[in-house]
Amino acid sequence: MRSWKRGPGFCSTASSPRRYWAGLLGHFLLMAAPKFSRLRRRVMRLDLAWDRPARRYVQLYKKLIPS
Repeated sequence: MRSWKRGPGFCSTASSPRRYWAGLLGHFLLMAAPKFSRLRRRVMRLDLAWDRPARRYVQLYKKLIPS
């Protein structure tokens, strides 16, 4: 499981169904922790809109396509 201090969420590297479900239960328990509300606020502030990446792709394509 990834640390909630660095990333925007959790990831799982479970190698069996039992470990997967144990990890999932652990994540649910973490959701009750006060630190989880800080994680949720941090993730909600992330800019996940496509506007900026779309403009970058257009600029890249314009450079690659000869005029």
